[in-house]
Amino acid sequence: MAAPKDYRFLVRWGGRAIVVVALIFLAWKAREHWAVLSTWSPTPRTAGLLFACSVAYGVGMMFIGESWHQILSGVAEGRLSRFVTWPSFGVTQVAKYLPGNVFHYVGRHVWLKQQGVTHRAALTATAWEVVLMASTALGVAALLLMFWPIEIASLPAATVSLAASAVAAVLLLVLILVQVAGRRISRLQPFVPAQTALVLSPFALLGFFGLQGTVFYLLFHAVDATPVVAVAAIANLAWLVGYATPGAPGGIGSREALLVAMITPLAGPSNALILAALFRLVTTLGDFVCFALSSLVARAAPAERATAA
Repeated sequence: MAAPKDYRFLVRWGGRAIVVVALIFLAWKAREHWAVLSTWSPTPRTAGLLFACSVAYGVGMMFIGESWHQILSGVAEGRLSRFVTWPSFGVTQVAKYLPGNVFHYVGRHVWLKQQGVTHRAALTATAWEVVLMASTALGVAALLLMFWPIEIASLPAATVSLAASAVAAVLLLVLILVQVAGRRISRLQPFVPAQTALVLSPFALLGFFGLQGTVFYLLFHAVDATPVVAVAAIANLAWLVGYATPGAPGGIGSREALLVAMITPLAGPSNALILAALFRLVTTLGDFVCFALSSLVARAAPAERATAA
């Protein structure tokens, strides 16, 4: 039987292998369509669109900050202050671009420890954040594909819609079961956020994933392509793949590879490559907008303690 260290080794190197394969795929596609890609250049209108989308994305990331606030408040002792929880998310978020894709969690934990938040609360909240973010991203994509289905991987649109409906139903059922178990099983209560947190956190995340899909939808105008509503679902699915790839800094490589593969039938191979690059640019700049906003929040109350109202 493999030791835990062996599993961590396999996960780490498995994630790196995925990134390498994804980058090779992107390089191959770029080389194949370089004749068209080399002729594209942003217009002033495109630059303005990219700037607006970057700012909107950065502001929208504060929805994740609010989700984090609700989760952490739901497992910690006492009500936590947003002057602590928001910066603990936004200021440390840019560390996800360091190799390993885990240093933003390390930084967040250190930040909260300095504010008196316990190790158990921070670790429990982090685990719940991962689960809720992945579930909400998948749920939003499922709902969009349920009502605005497209053909994916040769599957008819009707089949995609049916599968998306099943995914959405399962996610809703799991959320209900978790809430019931948390209330009735005493041993689980310290590790299950309050019911209010399990409701408000996904609602905040709905704001972020809705905005992220809208941003990607608008980026189609940068390449003069006509978007469909389903591209918002594709953006969130690609985000989820990047988020779940172990060791990929900021999900780089795997996210773009899935975007290119799924967008190519809708926008063409050259436009798909450009859109993937523009989406990466917008989200990276948005992370730094979120960092700036969170830094301002932290400075607004330098003496604020974690348990302040």
